[in-house]
Amino acid sequence: MKLSILNHVIGPVIRGPSSSHTGASYFIGKLARGLLLDDLLEARIIFDKKGSYAKVYRQEASDLAFVSGLLGLDLMDEKFKRSIELAKEIGIKIEFSLSDLGRDAHPDEVVIEMKGRKRKLTARARSIGGGMFEFLELNGRKVMLTGDEYIHIFEAERGYEPKGIEAYSLESEDGKIVIVRSPEPSYPSIEGVRRRVLEPIFLPMKGKEIFSSGFEVEKFCEKEGMSLGEAGLRYEAELLGKSEQDVLKVMIERYKIMKRSIEEGLSGEVRLRVLKPSASTILGKLERGELAVGGLHTKAAALSMAVMHACNSSAIVVAAPTGGSAGVIPGVTAVLEEELGLSEKEIAKSLFAAGVIGLIIGKRATFAAEEAGCQVEIGAAGAMASAMVVEASGGSCKQALDAAAISLQNIVGMVCDPVGGFVEVPCHTRNAIAAASAFANADIIVGGYENPIPLDETVDAVYSVGKMMPWELRCTVMGGLAVCPSAMKFMPKME
Repeated sequence: MKLSILNHVIGPVIRGPSSSHTGASYFIGKLARGLLLDDLLEARIIFDKKGSYAKVYRQEASDLAFVSGLLGLDLMDEKFKRSIELAKEIGIKIEFSLSDLGRDAHPDEVVIEMKGRKRKLTARARSIGGGMFEFLELNGRKVMLTGDEYIHIFEAERGYEPKGIEAYSLESEDGKIVIVRSPEPSYPSIEGVRRRVLEPIFLPMKGKEIFSSGFEVEKFCEKEGMSLGEAGLRYEAELLGKSEQDVLKVMIERYKIMKRSIEEGLSGEVRLRVLKPSASTILGKLERGELAVGGLHTKAAALSMAVMHACNSSAIVVAAPTGGSAGVIPGVTAVLEEELGLSEKEIAKSLFAAGVIGLIIGKRATFAAEEAGCQVEIGAAGAMASAMVVEASGGSCKQALDAAAISLQNIVGMVCDPVGGFVEVPCHTRNAIAAASAFANADIIVGGYENPIPLDETVDAVYSVGKMMPWELRCTVMGGLAVCPSAMKFMPKME
């Protein structure tokens, strides 16, 4: 699978609190509704009873996200927060249930049974981390739809067989549906066959990946005389088939969304279920010199917590690389902008450096805590931020890769154990510590520490440890801090 920095690492743009359980759920619901080709009357959303969705779908707003997508609401529409009520008001029946989806079901697998006025459709899909998703089956027929291509749907008569094209076909109540994926909005028409086009959810990837590992990107930077951020910009432009200037503009817009999420988190108009908002209080004491130490690392920590305040209030955030880790990159970037006086272009290049680290982690491992624990979410964000600090300060590609590596080496084995199933404890402080430590990691490497275990091997080790974790420690609210006596009082809020 191709990975894009803007689609999968510094993005997508989602509603919080979770990219896996909120962001991807919205995208799955939206695409499922489009594939129905009919007015929706009923939908039954089925989670695997052993999986992560079953444990946290209410706390992490998966229910609101699926329904918002099925209703066709825009991501920015504030009706997202009352989508279930809205469905009732307009006469659409929604049901959530748990079942055994099979021994090999992904922790975030879902089956959606939809009924329209004339058609029915059953879709099986899964969220695979960082807002990414895969549709696996439509009406029992195997497919692979990931939201990064145009979907051309041809409504043909029974017995029609597509020839000379790569397509999925399935029977419907009134004929045959033929589905063709393409990076382009146009596609040759078929005489006598009606066609509909579903827009891609992510940016279409028309080109090729020019590297996929730390080893490859280091060699690329040496050959081209580039920094890690410049290499990331080149990679994304080649992959998306766009100019570097156009890709820079998109990244700058992503940073503007990050800054708005900081502002929203500091506004006081946030709603948390477990914690009391504290980011603005910490910043106030920092400015007055009332903290034990203070400094830019503490400011980055507080700003990262502000983003998490907003994220947990269903605000619009940038998954970086996930919703649960969405605070780290904005907190560090905002401090770098202020302390170093970076231009928009320099900020964007620093974010592309972070993006390359995320690409390597995504390629060799996963961004899903449901698969490998928090080490691949907040741990990944900390590694990305460490490389970003090196890039912003003028360090080399190798130094940025090494800063990311030592960041990951110090969080190997970090589990995902959200108290009450909410993305608050320990997520807020883990984001804060990851943001603060990014500066130390960068200084250690630039200062002369020689890292003996390269990034690729470090990521492989992290992933292997993640696969050894029992499922109780992978976002199921069944272990770690989530089952401490003091944490149990938050469990009733799950109902």
